Amino acid sequence: MDFLTSIKEATNYFSKITKPIRIISHLDADGLSSASIMVKTLKRLDKIFILSIVKQISPQLLEELKRESYETYLFLDTGSGNLNEINNALKDRTVFILDHHQPQDVKTNFLVSESYSITSYGKAYYSYAPIYLNITTPSGWYKIPSVEYFSKLEGIRISIENKDCGLLIGNMRYLNNDYLIAYNKDCEFLNGCNLKEINQINNVCLYKNG
Repeated sequence: MDFLTSIKEATNYFSKITKPIRIISHLDADGLSSASIMVKTLKRLDKIFILSIVKQISPQLLEELKRESYETYLFLDTGSGNLNEINNALKDRTVFILDHHQPQDVKTNFLVSESYSITSYGKAYYSYAPIYLNITTPSGWYKIPSVEYFSKLEGIRISIENKDCGLLIGNMRYLNNDYLIAYNKDCEFLNGCNLKEINQINNVCLYKNG
């Protein structure tokens, strides 16, 4: 199921909820902001909810939630890294996770080349690509926070700058990076690297490795 379809189904589900909603949000700026927005939204919808702010998802917390009788759980700014644990603890409940962190067991991801366009804002692609492609990125929350990992990320930029297809593909494989979004002349370079063109609209292109 794609992201937009999931959002529509979730919206439809929430509109029909009559019982209390259990909300768990992260104790940081993102989590507090998310909780504030969600609380205001649910109040406008005249929904009953119970909110907890937590430092992290722990086995103890999940055990406590498991003993509760709520039917619907909503995790904000947390939970993506604990998908399996949450599923095991709350397998007979309806669970929603709204989180921007690296999901557990992600097998597909993308990067954006560092070339710039006056009509394209690179960071916007990091926001929209996961929505339309159901993919994430190794350039935000690092699964392997090591010097070598960072050097491979830098290697992506260098390989495009130096037009080195071999270095590019090698670094993409190391990072388990399947997709690459690029602009302008970088698209011409990727086209010559034996990568598969998925789409190109105006000066922006999407290529897949393999």
